Amino acid sequence: MRFTAPNGEAIKSQPMNIHYGRGQRTKIVTVADATSSLNDTYLDLEFASPTESNKDARRAVYIWFNVGGAGTDPNLSGKTGVEVTIAVDDTAATVAAAIKTALEAADLAELRECWIENSNELFVWGKFFGKCTDAVDGASATGFTITVEVAGRGGFMGGTQDGVEFNPEVETEDILIDQGGSSPVASIFKGLKVTASTSIVELTPERIEQLYGTTIGEAFEPEAGKKFVGFGTNKIGTNITKYADELILHPVAKDWDDYSENLHLWKATLIPSGTNYGSETTKAQVTWTAYIDSEKVKKANIGGFGDGFAKGLRA
Repeated sequence: MRFTAPNGEAIKSQPMNIHYGRGQRTKIVTVADATSSLNDTYLDLEFASPTESNKDARRAVYIWFNVGGAGTDPNLSGKTGVEVTIAVDDTAATVAAAIKTALEAADLAELRECWIENSNELFVWGKFFGKCTDAVDGASATGFTITVEVAGRGGFMGGTQDGVEFNPEVETEDILIDQGGSSPVASIFKGLKVTASTSIVELTPERIEQLYGTTIGEAFEPEAGKKFVGFGTNKIGTNITKYADELILHPVAKDWDDYSENLHLWKATLIPSGTNYGSETTKAQVTWTAYIDSEKVKKANIGGFGDGFAKGLRA
């Protein structure tokens, strides 16, 4: 990332890791307990859980119910259990609130946020990007309605080369009065366009697909088992914001889980401008354009610097 002083001289530069995509968001509509009907039932969730050494890691979680102290942990192998304690005949709203409390108390590094709407609709949002196995009821079923509201996709895209150009363009309108001629007496802030550009190295087939098979192209299988990233006219006239994902630029000098100097753009489209295959290092030049995200508070509904995983940024 390059920060520029008013005289145009670079005052800070640091290499960045690029993360682009979305975390899986699951909607769980709970039901009421009826005479301990939820006791010993459970549901399965999966979260993207990347580490510095394993960018594709996942964490399997099961949420199980202990009703009135009579429950027993199913101890599912290879999965993290989250116990939810409720009372006999608790309402659907109380059950939803108990799940939220239990998930937050479990302090899962992979959980970005969870919240409740309409009393018994619980939303569980994964922090990290990437495709996950859909949440399902367990073998001992809860009877909840479980749907994927936002499918996870994307993930780690590699490192930058030649720095990152972060460019906020401010649109203003001058207020003039007859007595001042062309000298404004005030300027109104009308809008803000934010872009970020860089070169991506470490290109793999998966990253090529993410670069060229989303906004401007299409990844598909013309023949079973044979993947192809195509460029064509099928997207002409479409609103490309439907392909927008979250962009995170993380300073390499910071620990993997230190988010204090991240750059977050919540809703950004990726436009590749070219890939250089002729040099020793294959790299692609890309630009992200950020859009307003109505799910974020107005103070930061385009993006910002710092820990974008902090609670309180959701509108």
